This record gives sequence, C-alpha cells and structure tokens, in this order.
Amino acid sequence: MTKEEIKSATKHSLYNKNEIENSKMCGCYYCKSTFPASMIRYDDYIGGEWTALCPLCNVDAVIGDASGVPINKKVLTEISNVMFESESLTANVQDEDDKNGLIDEQGTETIPGKWKRVGYLIDGFAKVWNDDNKCGIVDMDGKEVIPCIWKSVGSLIDGFAKVWNDDYKCGIVDKNGEVVVPCIWLDAERFSEGLATVQNDEEKWGFVDMNGEIVIPCTWKYTNYFNEGLAAVVNDDVMWGFIDKNGQTVIPCIWKGSRDFSEGLAPVMNDDRKWGFIDKNGENVIPCKWSDVEYFSEGLAIVIDENRKYGYINMEGKLVIPCKWDYADPFKNGQARVSDDDRNELTIDKSGNII
Repeated sequence: MTKEEIKSATKHSLYNKNEIENSKMCGCYYCKSTFPASMIRYDDYIGGEWTALCPLCNVDAVIGDASGVPINKKVLTEISNVMFESESLTANVQDEDDKNGLIDEQGTETIPGKWKRVGYLIDGFAKVWNDDNKCGIVDMDGKEVIPCIWKSVGSLIDGFAKVWNDDYKCGIVDKNGEVVVPCIWLDAERFSEGLATVQNDEEKWGFVDMNGEIVIPCTWKYTNYFNEGLAAVVNDDVMWGFIDKNGQTVIPCIWKGSRDFSEGLAPVMNDDRKWGFIDKNGENVIPCKWSDVEYFSEGLAIVIDENRKYGYINMEGKLVIPCKWDYADPFKNGQARVSDDDRNELTIDKSGNII
C-alpha cells in the first residue's frame, strides 16, 4: 500500500459505527488482530457519531470490511508500520550517541540509553529494538527478559508474549524468553485455562496446549479465549457458538454475537442486534432486549438501553439499578464506578446508592 492508500484507509477508523455494523469482519491496525464485527464496543460520542474500539487492545484503530479495505494480516501490518513506526514514551530520552532509554518521573534513568528505539512501558516492561532492528523486552532495571532476536514482540501478559520471526510467523514465548509455541502460525493469542488460540495460513483458528501441540484443529473463522471451560467460536457464516476443551460444539453457532461466560452466564446477540444471556445449556435465560451488555460480576451485569444509558440487572434478568448513568464499570468488592450526565465519576453500592 502507498502512504496515500494507508491514509485513506485509516479514515475508516473514526466515527465508524454505521460502517462497522454493516461489516462482518474487522481488523485493528494497532494490535494487527482480526475479529468479527459483533465484538466491537464504541466510544467517543461526538456529533452523533461513535468510534469503534478494538476488543483486544481497546485502541480506536478498527476498520471494517464494509469500508472496502482488505481485512488481513498483511494489510494491517502495512498500516501499523506507517502509523506507529515512531511510537515511544514521553519519558523516552536520547543521549548524544542517539541511543534511547527511559527515565522515571524524577528524571532518574531506569532503562539505560543503549537502544535504537524504546516502546511503551506496560506493567513494568518495555519493548526495545537494538541496532539490528531486532525486538525484545526489558524490565524496569533494563535487563533483557526476552532477548532482542525477534522481528516484533507483543506485550508480556500473564507471563507470555507473542513473537514474530523474520518470516512474520507468530509464536509464543514465556517470561524467560523460552519458546513455548513455535513460530509457525499466522497469528496467536494468549493462554487461558492452559490453551492458546492460534491461526493457520488459511486464516482459520484453533487451540494449542502449553507444549505447543495442536489440541483443537484450526477450523474456525474466529475463536475467543477459554473461560469457565468453554470458548466462544465463530463459524464460516459468522455465527457464534461455544466449544469445550475437547473441541466439541456444546452450544450451536446460532447467535449473531457472543462474549465469554462469567458466573455461569454468557452474553449473546440475536439477529435484531439485541443482547441477552444464555446458560451453559444454551438456554436464553435472560431475553435479548438490550442495546449492549457486559459480563456478570458479583451477581450483577451492566446493561445499556436504547438511549445508551447504563444500568444493572441481576441473574434473573431483573433491572435492579435503573439505566440512568452515562457510563458504568462492573461491580468489585460490592462497589462500582459510574459517571453521570456531566461526566462526574461516582461510586455506588449494589442498591444503586451513591457512596
């Protein structure tokens, strides 16, 4: 792609709700992942328009296939290389030899200035590039925890990171830099409940175990992570269902969208783009009537009505906290953060009372 083509493509990542809802598959040019359009959440309501956020990295760099832009790893990588080539921390410093490092808020050097480039600091780790443009990860002391031998490296999450070799094949390494999943895949995602999802050259997804062995064949258009023993999967018709760890379909692919199980229930979206919940038998125990929903936490789940106002239902589907909030977070330790129409952040209890 030319830079003009890339610039034109990125325009489709802003205020794009209508276009995304007319798409089947989407891609994020920040994390370079592809996923069904039904996974998308939206933010930045400006002038009547909403911008899609990537469900995997939460960045507003999502393009839908209704845009006409090809949604595949090659195109997303080309866009990413142009748009994020110079990405670095504001705390990135360069010495007289044009070497980069990081300093803390007091101006103390935490990562020595010996790198060609230094990326964002995430949970105490930062990506670095050496003079050969090879990528790795260092900790806050500047120690290489994942050696600079890779074409690219993902963030270190739960002790594992995605890596790409010179042929742009993807694998997974652990926090000591040891290869757990060989670089033979088009893409791969993090481990969950002992299994990681991988994508083959035909762009189909399956699962490997902690030894890198394929345990569920790559036959799905998309797969989510395992949670509570089940993983959401998408068939070739872009319909969602669930499989178990043996790869058996336990809930048929009849839903327009779905998310992970939590506290025994999973959000699903029907053909009218309304959300409700199913149990592990696939029964629609909470009717699909909401514009959007979140997972259950401490017995309550966020629901969003047709006016984009947030409230909470219990596990019987009863609205126990009215949909009057501009935004809301899931409950944790009996409390939840909400914001009112003026974007004031408040804390409520499970009765909806402001604390």
